[in-house]
Amino acid sequence: MEHDLHSEELLIKQFVERLAPFTDHDWHEFWSRMTLSEFNKNDLLLKSGQVENYLNFLVSGIARLCLSSDTKEFTLRFNFPGQFFNAYSSFFTRTPSSYSIKAITDIRLYRMSFNQLEELYKVATNAPTIGRRALEYFYLLKEQREIRLLCFTAEENYRELQKEQPDLIQRIPQKYLASYLGITPQSLSRIRRQLSNKA
Repeated sequence: MEHDLHSEELLIKQFVERLAPFTDHDWHEFWSRMTLSEFNKNDLLLKSGQVENYLNFLVSGIARLCLSSDTKEFTLRFNFPGQFFNAYSSFFTRTPSSYSIKAITDIRLYRMSFNQLEELYKVATNAPTIGRRALEYFYLLKEQREIRLLCFTAEENYRELQKEQPDLIQRIPQKYLASYLGITPQSLSRIRRQLSNKA
């Protein structure tokens, strides 16, 4: 499959510039540290207990953050194209991650290591602002997720996810969707049937 590298760079640049303005020099320093990586479906990007070492920007596919117990696996978040993602608390504190990151589909992403980000801070004027706002962005996602779980029903949360990612949502296995919504796969099937009957 062919990929438009210029379009991918532009996608990342537009996202970064929403966080803080970059000069041409700063962007060159930023982009020169981004490395293209590809993973296959079911590949593990990060294993629980490892220290997160990368800031990732997804350009195609779906990844998920998941937490495992002795008997269950919980989906904390789905990561879709057009956004940064990682195990942010592990990345910024340099401590072992409590959760894993797995590829739901084949994925393509650009990534920068923690050390490269530290180097960037020294040579790009607005890089520290980018780093701070990226951290704020991750915590905002976490807060929104917590609010939705507390204040909205599983059906409302499913409909919101469906509205945000109508095409990609069909590629997520039902067991992962149900885990993300905090319900059983059987309950998710009922919700899907009810919504289908209303359509």
